[in-house]
Amino acid sequence: GCRFEQIGQRVTSQTTGMDGIYANQGHYNLTFDGNVFDNIGRLPGSTYMANDHALYLHSSNSTVKNNVFYGPISGWGVQTAIGFSGIIANNTFAFTRTANSGDVMLWDVASGNISVQNNIFYNPPGGSAVNTYSLTAPSCILDHNLVFRGTIGGGSPCTSSNTSSANPN
Repeated sequence: GCRFEQIGQRVTSQTTGMDGIYANQGHYNLTFDGNVFDNIGRLPGSTYMANDHALYLHSSNSTVKNNVFYGPISGWGVQTAIGFSGIIANNTFAFTRTANSGDVMLWDVASGNISVQNNIFYNPPGGSAVNTYSLTAPSCILDHNLVFRGTIGGGSPCTSSNTSSANPN
């Protein structure tokens, strides 16, 4: 039930990300449930805007559920990286206005299985809801997601099933 908003709202050229929450590889069994993330990241005119995420997670066995990601987020709503494993479910992503492709970035070497399911993606940036840049994972499932004005995206090594394309209204 927390609100994470107005984080990093300035013009800067620093390389370190201005994230809502960052969890490193030493973190595990984390749950992010029922939160709102908006206005995350540096302002236009800055460099390294793609480094600012609502959630930047290396943590294993993590759960991201029932959250709302909206408003300008200059990186990704959820960015995973080396060591991540877990589930991203029942979230809403809308009006993120990032310059990047996707609301969710699954990146690097996962420590275990990844599941992205039952989410709503409204008009995902770049037309693709999930980006899997250089991802390697034992299993990656994109299942039962609703995407309006775009596609689920993903690609290797993720398998996608039961994606609906409709207006969430």
